[in-house]
Amino acid sequence: MRYLVAVLFVSLAFPASAVQAQGRSDDKTDVAPKPIENKGNSETEKLKGRRVMVIEEGAEIKTRELGVVWKAYIGEVLTVTLVNDNWLWIFERQGWLNAKQVVPHETAVYEINAMIKKSKRAENYGLRGIAHMNLGDYEAAIKDFNVVIRRNPNDPDAYLNRGNAYRFQGENKKAIDDYSKAINLDNKHFLAMNNRAMVQTTLKEYDLALADLNAAVALNENYPEAHNNRGILFSEQRKYKDAVTEFTQAISLYPRYADAYVNRAAASIKLEKYEDARRDFSQAVLLAPSDDETLNDFAWFLATCKDKEFRNGEKALEMAETALDLKPRSWNAMDTRGAAYAETGKFAQAERWVEKALQLAPEDEHRRLKSHLAAYKQRKPIRD
Repeated sequence: MRYLVAVLFVSLAFPASAVQAQGRSDDKTDVAPKPIENKGNSETEKLKGRRVMVIEEGAEIKTRELGVVWKAYIGEVLTVTLVNDNWLWIFERQGWLNAKQVVPHETAVYEINAMIKKSKRAENYGLRGIAHMNLGDYEAAIKDFNVVIRRNPNDPDAYLNRGNAYRFQGENKKAIDDYSKAINLDNKHFLAMNNRAMVQTTLKEYDLALADLNAAVALNENYPEAHNNRGILFSEQRKYKDAVTEFTQAISLYPRYADAYVNRAAASIKLEKYEDARRDFSQAVLLAPSDDETLNDFAWFLATCKDKEFRNGEKALEMAETALDLKPRSWNAMDTRGAAYAETGKFAQAERWVEKALQLAPEDEHRRLKSHLAAYKQRKPIRD
């Protein structure tokens, strides 16, 4: 079980207000091909089916019919499902992106190293820092962001990026310090406000978090991520009706917001609105079919829902297995697979999978997992 997905943002050497000018525009430029076409050149064909990282500020994702449907932020990782010459069809955004504005996700550091050899601009070090961060190498990311800060000590986005790396390391105080520096340098930096609020929520400093999120929304009312994160804050405070309102607003601003659907489903479960939860989980999986955590969340619901009308052990098992195929060492998916086996009455298999989960899970999850194991030994399924 995961539930409640917060969103942080990276940025790089351009005004924060330029990052999230999301939504449809009236620019119906005719350069983007039709989505059914698939005829890439030798270079772009290599990107089909792979993930790519955006390296250009405000990279436009567009279609012929709708014009610009999304302006990507630097460091955003996206999935390519079709190619047409230099155009890449981005699954998550349902539009075309120019291949010149991305590098392959898994080789991003290598690609940016070549850029640094040509030009040691601070921006290139910042870009490499984001690539390191996307790949989970937070120490290397911090070193690159330190280079940017030494060269441009008044660059708020450099502090935002380093704050993100610190947060992913669990260095919450350092993260807050960097987000605060970004805000002191730019008092309209709504991305830094959003990200600082997420750390404050983790620390249960709810009043401070709400003040930051309210400020972020006031600065950019069309900012779906702040509404999503405000919903998470309300959920943490058990204000589930308010949370649903915020997640709904986030979805209205960006209808393909898979994480907001997952979060609204979680709040609906707390309100015992199980049909609403099932509908939202189904939509989230439709939007993000290759996201292991989204599949895992839906599987947990199907395996453990208190209302038997909404349980489906076989379907839960199928989803949990897919989640594990996507992320073989996910202790969370192992736990869910155990719950799914228990729901189908196969308690021996349930015990084996939760024991595997215990070997990989962080220490603070052991108590919960051991309670699952104890239930299976008593031949009892989980009800959550």
